[in-house]
Amino acid sequence: MKTNNNFIYKWLNIFIPLVLGSVIYLLLANNTIINDLTGINTFINITSHSILGVLRFYIVDALWAYSLTFSLSLFCKNNTAAIIAFSSGLAWETLQRTSYVAGTCDYIDICMYFMASLIALMILNKKEHIK
Repeated sequence: MKTNNNFIYKWLNIFIPLVLGSVIYLLLANNTIINDLTGINTFINITSHSILGVLRFYIVDALWAYSLTFSLSLFCKNNTAAIIAFSSGLAWETLQRTSYVAGTCDYIDICMYFMASLIALMILNKKEHIK
């Protein structure tokens, strides 16, 4: 029974951050027009320096890395999962820096990948320690 609970726990830690990140990403697309309660369209310019920008540009990346770490923990050891998740984010930012993929290399994104992978690793290790 404990194995089944652990499996469900991991899947919840995979899908909830992915769904939450997807909703944030879609709702806060750049220069979004939001229909407010009065029925008037409001133009919102989201920059990375605003609270909405932090959600849109950085928290979404952290949620992705957190989810990826938990996903990989289904197949490999926790430390390896965290290293692979962080390395994937780092590789993505490096590809952006070298112009192999569209985007801009953002060092805050790299920090978010690291922090999210580390938090997921600590939660995974704490959960296993409690067993």
